Amino acid sequence: MTNERTSLYSRVLAELEALAAAVESECKSCSTVEAVEELIGASTASSSHCIPCLAAHVREALRLGVAPEDIRRTVAKGLAAAHEAAREAPAAEEAS
Repeated sequence: MTNERTSLYSRVLAELEALAAAVESECKSCSTVEAVEELIGASTASSSHCIPCLAAHVREALRLGVAPEDIRRTVAKGLAAAHEAAREAPAAEEAS
C-alpha cells in the first residue's frame, strides 16, 4: 500500500471511529454494538442518498430497539454532512 493510500485509510478509519463514538454517546437507545453499527449505516446511507440502503438500516435499527428519535437525529446528521460536503466541493475543485 502506498503512503498516500495508507494515509487515506488512516484518516477514514479515524473518522469512522469518531462517528461511532459520537453515535454511541448521543444514542439513548443503543444498547449493543450492532445498534450503533446500524445507525452508522443509516447515517452513511442518508449522506449518499441510497434510499434502499437507508430503509434496510432503519428497519434493522428498529428491530434492535433503537428509538425512532435516535434514528431521525442520526439520519439528519448524515444529510447535513452531505450538504456540507457538497458546499465545500466547488471550493476544493477551484483550489486544485
